[in-house]
Amino acid sequence: MLLVELLMFLILVDVWCVEFRVEFRPSGGDVWFRGRGWLGDKTVLMGPPRSGKTAFLCLLFSLLTPDGEESVDVAHSVADSLLEPGGFFELGVGGFHMACHKTEGGEASVICSRDGRPRTGDVLIFYEGVELTLKQPRAVNPMFMKMLQRMERYVDRARGRFRYALVRREDGKWYEIVGIKPLMLEHASRAVAVVGFLERLAEVFDGWILLDGTLDGLHPEESLYAAARLLASRARVVVSTHSPWVKDLFLCATATLRLAGLEPRRVGVAVYEIVGGEFKRVDFSDYGTVYSKLYEAC
Repeated sequence: MLLVELLMFLILVDVWCVEFRVEFRPSGGDVWFRGRGWLGDKTVLMGPPRSGKTAFLCLLFSLLTPDGEESVDVAHSVADSLLEPGGFFELGVGGFHMACHKTEGGEASVICSRDGRPRTGDVLIFYEGVELTLKQPRAVNPMFMKMLQRMERYVDRARGRFRYALVRREDGKWYEIVGIKPLMLEHASRAVAVVGFLERLAEVFDGWILLDGTLDGLHPEESLYAAARLLASRARVVVSTHSPWVKDLFLCATATLRLAGLEPRRVGVAVYEIVGGEFKRVDFSDYGTVYSKLYEAC
């Protein structure tokens, strides 16, 4: 019996998990964040503002995207913005590695390298504020333009039954169909843009989806529905969040799927919190104690 359980564990690790290691030293001395662990089929990353969640997701996007030029652009931008002369960061996922450092001297420059071309499928990042881009197309950072175009092609392919009726019309713009009237997406709610795209990607996409606080501002029922669709998808998902509710939606995967009316399935979920610059594995932590303090005071 123990042998069977051990074999099942090894199979699940092989199918669901890929090892990561990261270190970020903005000035070359003090650590901003570092850690190692396993990215699950779905992974949740928690931590307060300025703990490094967004930077970590950008580094993941930069390393995993199959487009080498796009990858270098993202890593270079992060390094140029956040590193001081002598500073560096590096990230490894599975057998792939990326590193950037800023040279010292009068004219500091950024040098980045990435080993190989990851064979991980495509990678999409819902950066902070992406719903504004989806609702009201405008010039965004060129490094993300090709990614957004790829995302739209995936969404175009989805043909299932969805919570929100979205169509792209001849003018190239997205509309929500309300009754029989098309409503331009820029006039629809944030949930329509975010959940509408995510539920379609969950049906057709099997690469990596990175969410930078994307579910935090939604109504709890919308967050539950979106999390359930992502849990049921073939995509690997990495979610950064401030919300204990969002964290628990993924940690309680079976219950979340059942509450959303989807078929429960076993999902490999890893949850980390950045504490004092270190990645700590957590489960049902007391991350939400600020709510308890409010209720007691009230």
